[in-house]
Amino acid sequence: MAYGEAHRLKTPDPRGHEIADARNLAALELWRWSGKAAWHDLFLKTTVFTEAGIPAFEWQHHDQSQAAFRYSKLPPVRQAEANRSIQAHASRAVIDQAEGSLALSQQTSLLGPALRPSSPWAGAAASAIPN
Repeated sequence: MAYGEAHRLKTPDPRGHEIADARNLAALELWRWSGKAAWHDLFLKTTVFTEAGIPAFEWQHHDQSQAAFRYSKLPPVRQAEANRSIQAHASRAVIDQAEGSLALSQQTSLLGPALRPSSPWAGAAASAIPN
């Protein structure tokens, strides 16, 4: 990761958010295992959970679901170093995502994606709903 950080491109990656999300998760895991503050700082710099109400997944913008869960469930040895605000926002995002999945799973029709605006199929499913 250190080599990658030293040689990473300074221009936006054409692959979109996937590289940034992977970098964010890698920094978190390196900090969890090594305790090196530089990795924690990189995670905090690249996380989307800087304010309340940010979802863990937003279509074509970010997918930090794994990072949200991992940061919400830090081992005791890392709890004292955690940013409590970001941890609370990440925990809320995990809960919101779970509640959204539960609500969606309770819909048994093929029109379920119409209920989730961030779904890539939302427009197509919504247009299939009879008037």
